[in-house]
Amino acid sequence: MKEKEVKNNKSTKTSKSTSVNQKSNKNTSNNKKNNTKNVQIKSNTKKMENKKEVKKNTQLKNKSKQEIKKIEKETEVKEIEKNKSEKAKKTEIIVNNDELSRLIKIILIVTAVFLIFYGITTLVTKNKKIQQLENTNPIIQYDEILLGNLFDQPNNEYYVLVTVDDDQYSSAYSTYLSTYKSKEKAIRFYTSNLDSGFNKSYKSDESKINISNLTELKLKDSTLLKIKNNKIVSAYEGNSKIIEHLKALIK
Repeated sequence: MKEKEVKNNKSTKTSKSTSVNQKSNKNTSNNKKNNTKNVQIKSNTKKMENKKEVKKNTQLKNKSKQEIKKIEKETEVKEIEKNKSEKAKKTEIIVNNDELSRLIKIILIVTAVFLIFYGITTLVTKNKKIQQLENTNPIIQYDEILLGNLFDQPNNEYYVLVTVDDDQYSSAYSTYLSTYKSKEKAIRFYTSNLDSGFNKSYKSDESKINISNLTELKLKDSTLLKIKNNKIVSAYEGNSKIIEHLKALIK
C-alpha cells in the first residue's frame, strides 16, 4: 500500500512536474511568440516610420523640385516679359523716331510750300500794287533840268514842266503825263523845280515869259512851257491851265 501510495505520489509529482514543465514551456513559447510579435511590431513600426520618413522626404524633394520649377518658370516668364518689354520699348523708340522724322518732313514741306506761296503772293501783290500805281497815280521820273539850261536840250521841240514844292496837283500832272507818254507821237517832257537853289534867280512875284534873253525869265507859280527851236512858243501858268492843256494832249 505504501508502495502504491509512493508510486501514486511519484506519479502525481511527475504529472505535476510535467504539467508545470508544459506550462513553463507554453509560457516560454508564448513569451517567445510575444517577443517575436513585439519585434515584428517594432520592425513594422520602424518600417512604417521609415516609409513615412522616405515619403516625407520624397514629398519634400518633390515639393522642393516643384518650387524650383515654379521659380525657374517665374524667372523664365519674367525674362520673357522683360525681353518683350525691351523689344516693345525699342519698337516704340523706332516708331517715335519714324513719327518724328515724318513730322519734321511734313513741317519742312509745309514750310517750303508756305514760303513758295508767300513769295508768289508777295510778287503778285507787288506787281498789282505797281500796276495800280501806274494806272491810278503813277510817279513818272522825267529828266530834270535847270532853268539855266532851258534852251540847251538836244530835241528841237519839247515841254518843260516847272513846278513849286507846295503844288497839290503834282500827282495829277504825273497821271496826265504818263498817259500822254504812251501816245505814239508824244514829244519829250522835262521837269524843273522852281524852288531849287539853282533856280532861285528865276522865281519872282510877277511872271515874265515873253523874253528875248533867258536871263529875263521870271516865274511865280507852276508853269508848263513848250520850247521849239530854242524859243518859248507857248506857256500855261497855274494848275488849272496846265491840267487843261494836258487833258487836250491826251485826247
